[in-house]
Amino acid sequence: MFIYTRGNHLGLLIRDTLYGHTLESPIGTNATRVFVPFGPSSKLGEVLVVPNPYRGGEYYVNGEGYEGSESNWTPYKRMVRFIHLPSKAFIKIYSLAGEVITSIQHDDAHGNITGQHDFNLFSESGRPLANGIYVFTVESEYGKQIGKFVIAR
Repeated sequence: MFIYTRGNHLGLLIRDTLYGHTLESPIGTNATRVFVPFGPSSKLGEVLVVPNPYRGGEYYVNGEGYEGSESNWTPYKRMVRFIHLPSKAFIKIYSLAGEVITSIQHDDAHGNITGQHDFNLFSESGRPLANGIYVFTVESEYGKQIGKFVIAR
């Protein structure tokens, strides 16, 4: 599309649009889906939780999205992901009252994706987590990291 301006006999400027044949291919022609895993951490303090905050109203299932494909999604597939984990780590999740929600043993040797671990937002007793702020600890050979994440539904 080309836009040009010209004057008329009254001295007014007139904008016209010309449409020409484009030589570019459509944007999706060469598109390729790429999954880039988060690498394992080699020092203390790099572990993150994504998405943070987790918003229950957000749509994380587009195609083969964050929480899986749309066609077979259920509320049991809600999750957050711990990223930049050391190869071996022990994760504990707590409520603000100090109650242990769950404990997770992470070991890259037992999975095909390194440096990350998914948490399905259910307690060890099988109850879904409520809205609120949660504290996590990650213990590894590099030390102990403390962090937090938020659930807002």
